[in-house]
Amino acid sequence: MLNTRAGEALKIRIAQDGLILSIESNENNLKCLRRLRPLDLVTVQGNIDSLRQILTIDSIDRIGLQELLGAWNTDRWEIFEFKTFSLLDLYIPSISNAEKNADHALAGHARSFRYAITPEPDDVFSIFMTDDSDVRMGFLKVLPNKLVISVLDQKNGKIAEIISLSRMRPK
Repeated sequence: MLNTRAGEALKIRIAQDGLILSIESNENNLKCLRRLRPLDLVTVQGNIDSLRQILTIDSIDRIGLQELLGAWNTDRWEIFEFKTFSLLDLYIPSISNAEKNADHALAGHARSFRYAITPEPDDVFSIFMTDDSDVRMGFLKVLPNKLVISVLDQKNGKIAEIISLSRMRPK
């Protein structure tokens, strides 16, 4: 993404051929695109007008945030490792090992989730996580060296759990 400051026309470089296109879309999509950083991923629906060098974006399907990648932990020593823009491993320590020695906290069990992030208005994202036995949906707020995931109750749509994560190796 090029020129992400408010008030300036947004432009994007197409990875395959290096073509630079101006972006046209609605205000919500443009606001979301301005929040992205270098090496973030965005998947959109739209059309390219090669002659005018314009990408018209109808919708943003999903995004991948580079700053999410890596290991994050809760105050209960659960570790969320965002391995790729779509794969997340959750390590849940056994209580006895976590109390004895944090180095052995991974002796618990691990679960692998597929996840997807979509933009929301304001400063949050929707997050959808699923594995072989569970589906979780909620909202993700990204702060410097901290993530907050508000997990929704599947039956009533209210917040069922708030997971606060800290980066294990702050940048």
